[in-house]
Amino acid sequence: MKQHSLNENSMQSVQECLLCNPQQRAAIIHESGPVLCLAGPGSGKTFVLTHHIRYLILEKHIDPTQILVITFSKAAALQMQQRFILLMEDIYYPVRFGTFHAVFFQILSRYEGYTTKDILNNTRKKQFLRTIFARMDYQGKEDIDTMETILQQISYVKNNGGFETGHGDFKMHLRDAEWSDIPQFKEIYRQYEHILRQEHVLDFDDMMLLCYQLFLQRPDILEEYRSQIKYILVDEYQDINPVQYEVLKMLVQPHQNLFAVGDDDQAIYGFRGSDPAIMLRFKEDFGEGTIIPFEKNYRSTEGIVNCAGQVIRENTSRFEKNISAVKSGKGVVFYPCRSKEEEYNGLLRQLRDKQQKGLLEKCACLFRTNMDASYLAEILLKEKIPYVMKEKTYNPYDHFICKDFLHYLHLREGDRSIQEFIPVMNRPLRYFSRDAVSNKDKQVNFENLKRFYSGKDYMIQNIRKLEYDLERMKKMDLYAAVNYIRKGIGYDDYLQKMAAEQNQSVDPYLKTAEELQKRFAMFGSLEELEYHIDGYRDSSRIQMKKQDRNGVTLMTYHASKGLEFDVV
Repeated sequence: MKQHSLNENSMQSVQECLLCNPQQRAAIIHESGPVLCLAGPGSGKTFVLTHHIRYLILEKHIDPTQILVITFSKAAALQMQQRFILLMEDIYYPVRFGTFHAVFFQILSRYEGYTTKDILNNTRKKQFLRTIFARMDYQGKEDIDTMETILQQISYVKNNGGFETGHGDFKMHLRDAEWSDIPQFKEIYRQYEHILRQEHVLDFDDMMLLCYQLFLQRPDILEEYRSQIKYILVDEYQDINPVQYEVLKMLVQPHQNLFAVGDDDQAIYGFRGSDPAIMLRFKEDFGEGTIIPFEKNYRSTEGIVNCAGQVIRENTSRFEKNISAVKSGKGVVFYPCRSKEEEYNGLLRQLRDKQQKGLLEKCACLFRTNMDASYLAEILLKEKIPYVMKEKTYNPYDHFICKDFLHYLHLREGDRSIQEFIPVMNRPLRYFSRDAVSNKDKQVNFENLKRFYSGKDYMIQNIRKLEYDLERMKKMDLYAAVNYIRKGIGYDDYLQKMAAEQNQSVDPYLKTAEELQKRFAMFGSLEELEYHIDGYRDSSRIQMKKQDRNGVTLMTYHASKGLEFDVV
């Protein structure tokens, strides 16, 4: 470690601060009390945060152990800490950096005895849901999409304080929310919570909710943490949710040394429970608080900043800002497409051009959802254009609709194994009984099936219709065969009925079916398709393990926040 006197570092801090713009400088030398820095994209917020910490330590002589820096991701916390260490020229100062979840989990670990082994993964959450569904004889109990939706809704409720625990704004917020799209949701939530407490385990959102409950029930523990933490800095403040905010308000009393940095125009996590209205209430909640706007963008060109400004100004519920770019240069290129195929072909041409010029690693393709990103990933895999996906890849081939399509395609090829037949024998409903198919045979014989239903003419007709459908599909390519499964056999009608029983919209299911049909069209045979599916799964696993960027980066808008690329 290098050794410098405080005065040497202090002088360097002052000199660097003089290079800031006036707003950044005002934030860095803020001494005490609540402050909100409205930090737009590329405005130097990390620079300000790290320099403010240094200012507190070297100029105001604050004990570093009393400073807590909170971010919303592990990567951001690590990056912030590394930037701070670099700024301090490798002299160690024990400032605490961490995510909301990490900070709260440390508290629960100490006082409630939780360990990392007690944190549930997605698989165990779904096992608990299956147990609850079995007790309730719940519709759609094997549907992965239904489980994901329920887990998302549980997360949203917990981020708003829970049904039982919430008080004040929490309960009001949940009364206004509509839960009717999931039948018996409150009962599922109640049983889910009962299992978690009985098993002494946590899901991700419990780290915040249980910490909030602990502080309410144990004021002595709250006072202990208040005495330890005198200055709290929060990054990406627009992403805060009501539970996090309640705990934060508890911790900053009575000193109110809250240094919040965020941008309400970048609030994109409402589906997780974050609430940008919290940020807009800053003056109301902290009457003595100061708001400092960072209105210089050092990242993007003037054309891009002006274009973004035109869009965001249409939002009336926001802080007014006058963002200007430091860089001059080109703006946004609009490329209208008549179809998704035309859009992806246009992307493919541009990426080939960048690849030839050696610029592929400086490019990013951004998407609204992982599903859209996975479609381009598939095309790039086929065209042998390298890509990197840092997020968990959406795999459309793991969807139950895809599995059903593959079962039908195997049946049309003559595979009569019960593994292929049973999953789709009543999709759509044909009234086939499980007793009609013997596990001993391991194969389905349609003549034996007819003998089983001898005397029931409508069942014989159903069997003959299935035989006819499978025979007719033999002459079709994959696209036409899937279209026939959907329209001719009646699979879309099955999806409609299933969605109605679950009191959900059928649109996501139909969109998935349509997307899969288009993907299947890229292949000449079932064998070629399944070879590609295996390769796609392997490629996805490899991409998640890669840490280096050796191709175009594919990611969602949510994951791209704060990153920089030459071409987007």
